[in-house]
Amino acid sequence: MANEREITNITPGYYNTKAQNFRNTVYSLNIALEKKISKLLFDLTPWIEKPITLEQLPLDFDDQVQQWQTEIPGDMTRVVYSMTNFALRKRSSNGMLSNANMPFLNYKLKSITNTTSRKWNNSVRFLKGIYVEGLNRKLRMNPVTLNYQSTFWCNKDEDLQYAYNIMSFETSQEQESRVNFKIEMQNQEIWMLGIITWNLGYEPVYDEKEWLDSNKIHTLTTDFSVQTWMIMDNTDIIVPTSVVFDFAANNNQGNMEYTDALAFTIDHFNEVVTESSDSGDVL
Repeated sequence: MANEREITNITPGYYNTKAQNFRNTVYSLNIALEKKISKLLFDLTPWIEKPITLEQLPLDFDDQVQQWQTEIPGDMTRVVYSMTNFALRKRSSNGMLSNANMPFLNYKLKSITNTTSRKWNNSVRFLKGIYVEGLNRKLRMNPVTLNYQSTFWCNKDEDLQYAYNIMSFETSQEQESRVNFKIEMQNQEIWMLGIITWNLGYEPVYDEKEWLDSNKIHTLTTDFSVQTWMIMDNTDIIVPTSVVFDFAANNNQGNMEYTDALAFTIDHFNEVVTESSDSGDVL
């Protein structure tokens, strides 16, 4: 029988398990993005809890990881994985749109390029890899840019103005917008870094006739790209168990068995979940 780390298979594509390392890296990144977005836009607790002096900025990577681990996300149910054209329909759980669905933000990966604006390309890192202490060996890594389509939705002008103000801090040139996420290889958790570039557009035109007939809607374009790394390795890369459990819990799924939490995670990113198998495939 499959153990708790050998999880439910998804309907296989052409590359099947060969593609899973890339897929799981993107899943882990997306989960971290949803946590960050929910904290920025859907957290109703006071946003300044501990003063930060100028001498403390910018935070180094270890400090950012510690902050990520301890930070409580906002309402992650208001972050929807969907293209903008289908966002309103996907946000509605029963097919009926209402003001209770607002505000929310949709996002979805739309393209990938194997270049970045940063000087990350390195022939040694690409051909021979870099040494990872926890694994006691080298990993080949390639910098990529993942481009996402995203829109913030609300029905009050004041909410739109507040959201734009919050996101303008993320686009400031004074400090980079970053996301830290982790993957797992050979029972070793590895922290990864993503650099986010936002492209904001205040209330662009959007025509959803069924909604506009009876409601006023405001939108903020929040397209973004993430520069990060992809790993080429024969060892399985999985989404850490703790990340899967936290993601389900933060989406109000309650106490779940691992396979149920995993199934929810896969469904969230539009994959089809099939029955468990003994093949040992991982997410």
